Amino acid sequence: HADAIVRKSDDSDEGVRRAAIDALARSTEMIVRHGKAIVRKLGDPVGEVRCAALCALEKYPEMVARHADAIVRKSDDSDEGVRRAAIDALARSTEMIVRHGKAIVRKLGDPVGEVRCAALCALEKYPEMVARHADAIVR
Repeated sequence: HADAIVRKSDDSDEGVRRAAIDALARSTEMIVRHGKAIVRKLGDPVGEVRCAALCALEKYPEMVARHADAIVRKSDDSDEGVRRAAIDALARSTEMIVRHGKAIVRKLGDPVGEVRCAALCALEKYPEMVARHADAIVR
């Protein structure tokens, strides 16, 4: 029934689209098999659907690595939940924290506290990043 679920990710109702992404995210196999459909939802007009897509990708670090550039772009999304979900997805692996540290550090200046907190939590997973960006953290 996976193909039917993927079709529902394009439904006119945002709740159905979000539920379809959540359903695909229940297994690593589905995330890998239908990754393109999930990544496509990063461009959904509704923030909750974009968040669901990021949370799905976050469950499988190889997908985060494969789509890191798109995830980094979402760290500048207009929706604060999407910005936080993007940072959380990048924080799943040390490699992503190091590779995209500048984007994470930039979020220390986000106007929303939860986004700043997500950036701090990401950086603290890799102590060298904390040392490297101590000035930005102290500000």
